[in-house]
Amino acid sequence: MSQSEPPSLLGALVGQRLSDHPDVRKLGFTGSTEVGKHIMKSCAVSNVKKVSLELGGKSPLIIFSDCDMDKAVRMGMSSVFFNKGENCIAAGRLFVEDAIHDQFVRRVVRVSLLISH
Repeated sequence: MSQSEPPSLLGALVGQRLSDHPDVRKLGFTGSTEVGKHIMKSCAVSNVKKVSLELGGKSPLIIFSDCDMDKAVRMGMSSVFFNKGENCIAAGRLFVEDAIHDQFVRRVVRVSLLISH
C-alpha cells in the first residue's frame, strides 16, 4: 500500500479476505449495518461460516422524574463517558423528562466540572 491510500483500506482488504476465506469458521464484526450486510453475504457464500455482528447501535438512556437523581446523574455520565463513549453499550442518546431536565443538566455540568479540575 502506498502512503496516499487511506488507512481504512487495509482493514477493508483484510476483512474481505477473512470473510471470503474457506478456512475461517467464524467472524465477528462491530460497525455499520451496511458493512455488516456485506460481511454476512460474503460469509454465507464462502463456507456458511458463523457470524457475530454488532451493528450501529445507539442505545437510548431515558430518565423519568421519579428517578433517584444522584443515581441517574452518576449512571447517565458513566454510560456516556465510560471508555470515551466508544463501547457498544454506551448511551448514544439521553432523554430526560421535561419536569427534571434543567435540574439534571445543572447537576451533570457541576459533576463534569469537578472531574475536569
